[in-house]
Amino acid sequence: MKVFVYSLLLFFCLHPDILQAQEKEKKTVLVLYSFGQSYPATVQWNKGIREVFNSQQDFEITINTEHLDLSK
Repeated sequence: MKVFVYSLLLFFCLHPDILQAQEKEKKTVLVLYSFGQSYPATVQWNKGIREVFNSQQDFEITINTEHLDLSK
């Protein structure tokens, strides 16, 4: 049993990068809305999009939103 423990310690000492946390890859998402941000549907879509992207663990995601306001 001691040999097993010592071999594990030696393994982790020789490979310290195994113990380091992996840095998440950064991603940026641009969401374009055709109407202003005051529409109730836009608020709900934005909330849903953010919930989905924030629930994943693989990437660090930055979400940018733009409102084109094409209704004018």
